[in-house]
Amino acid sequence: MYSTLKKFRSVLFKIENRVPYIPDFGDAWNILKILLVSFLISVIYSFSQVDKASEFYVYFWENIQVFSPYVVTQLILLIFNSKIIKKLNPVNAILYLILLNFITVYLVCSLTDYSFYSMFENWDRAIAKFSLSYGILFFFLIYFDWREKNLHPSQLQAQLSFLQSKMRPHFLFNTLNSIISLIKKEPEIAKKMLLNLSELLRASLREENTFMHSLDKEIILCKKYLEIEKMRLGDRLEVNWEIQEGIENNLVPKLSLQPLIENSVLHGIQNLEDGGLIEVSIRRNLLSRIVIEIKNTQSNVSNGLKEEGNKISMKNLLERLNICFDGDIIFKTQDNGDSFYVYLEIPIRLNHD
Repeated sequence: MYSTLKKFRSVLFKIENRVPYIPDFGDAWNILKILLVSFLISVIYSFSQVDKASEFYVYFWENIQVFSPYVVTQLILLIFNSKIIKKLNPVNAILYLILLNFITVYLVCSLTDYSFYSMFENWDRAIAKFSLSYGILFFFLIYFDWREKNLHPSQLQAQLSFLQSKMRPHFLFNTLNSIISLIKKEPEIAKKMLLNLSELLRASLREENTFMHSLDKEIILCKKYLEIEKMRLGDRLEVNWEIQEGIENNLVPKLSLQPLIENSVLHGIQNLEDGGLIEVSIRRNLLSRIVIEIKNTQSNVSNGLKEEGNKISMKNLLERLNICFDGDIIFKTQDNGDSFYVYLEIPIRLNHD
């Protein structure tokens, strides 16, 4: 059962990432391209019907009269729905385009036949029209997809670089806030925190051109971050690590564990007058996958994932994990009132360097 669900998640992610690129239908240049390619299709189709060149115009005029109402109606619907399509994920966008295409064929057939029922009176005719219209729709999607991927062959890598670059300012901003809070009250401690921050940044920026590093490096980075927070929170912050031996060489995306630890501190422990405990468990499960579990005490009032800034951080983390592991991850959270629990499961990917 588990292996079936795992395969299903992986297949679903791969399908979503292999769905043709969806162009911006609100862009006039894209609309013009569709009109020009449609005209070219009519020309080619007309030439395929004629026996001699003099017959071309007759066939072309007949084809353009049949073809143009569908194209124009479809484009009008796409333009008016372009904002909705942009907000949808690729799979839902494709389904929405299929629906718009169905509406287009139905409207044009109904208007030309002066009847809203005639189209379904002849199923052979209806199926032929829908097959042709969907064939043209997917031709355009494949065209735009080919164009996009040829212009941007490293799209996933660029997306990963962008997501990774967004994490560093977020991480730096939160850490600097911790230091600023102590500059006036405890300048010596603030100075030590800045020195630790420089080490932390050196560790996080090492090997800038890579997106993954070993789990032991990520743990070192987390511990340096916790040292800074320990200076600020003192005895209010307790951390318990349980790390199974032999898994430190597994590869994880940079700054993948750290945001989860940071969430436990900023939205859990620091809001408690008496402080609390963060429990981190990293192990290999029976299915030979890496399991990361983090539990922290928190106020009954607040939920660590409710604040907007942290939502962005968690969304960023999940996108990066999905890209790096082809969607083969499990991520769950549970709010128990006085504690908050995070469960992350990822495939084993060993570092062979």
